[in-house]
Amino acid sequence: MKRIAEVLALSISTVSRALKNHPDISSGTKKRFHELAEFLDYEPNMNAINLRAKNNRVLGLIVPTISGFFYDFFISAVEEECRAYDYTLMILQSGNDPVTEINNLSICRQNRISGLFICLSTHTSGMTAFDKFKEANIPLVFFDKVPDGNGYNKVCIDDREAATLAGKLLLQKNKKNILSIFGNISLSITRSRLQAFNLIISSKKWAVNNMEHCNSSDEAKKITDRYFSKQVCPDAIFCMSDEILIGVM
Repeated sequence: MKRIAEVLALSISTVSRALKNHPDISSGTKKRFHELAEFLDYEPNMNAINLRAKNNRVLGLIVPTISGFFYDFFISAVEEECRAYDYTLMILQSGNDPVTEINNLSICRQNRISGLFICLSTHTSGMTAFDKFKEANIPLVFFDKVPDGNGYNKVCIDDREAATLAGKLLLQKNKKNILSIFGNISLSITRSRLQAFNLIISSKKWAVNNMEHCNSSDEAKKITDRYFSKQVCPDAIFCMSDEILIGVM
């Protein structure tokens, strides 16, 4: 900025106002500034700007893995909204490892993010690390795999209603030998869907529900292979998630 001010014979404060498109600066002066700034490859020091404004305009997003249609779609949507509001999105993967998840939370705090979206890892067992964000007044939004309780901002589908609709449909089609595959039982999303699905299927004594659990698409494939190697194969399969569905297919 000092170099630009010297070349244009302007004060640094005038250059600063021109950078911000201040209405007090004439369009001609702004044009001269932007042409020279482009020639000198000028870039503002965002760290200094963010420190002064106490807002670095960076949002964090932590997912178990970037691969997979749902997370890919979610990340794309959030990134598009961030761009529209002049925010930057920092994306981290937990790999479904609670230790990595906690390290990622620390990275987010160190970078003074303005807010965080997070899908819990499969083995997350406590909320102490997340409560630190509340204490620091950093907005926190859980999505997809969310914690129990009402003290958190959560975005997810109605797990019980979804599982209930699926169970009713299978019974309407007179399916009698159902293979139902659920995720990790420690997750609230699993428990909600399992309870609702079992409640519907158990309402008909003629329907058999062969219930299994798995943590990945590969495990879902092995379970499916095992059941289809039997003399009597399932006549329907309920998959709790898209990850499980991919393995089954």
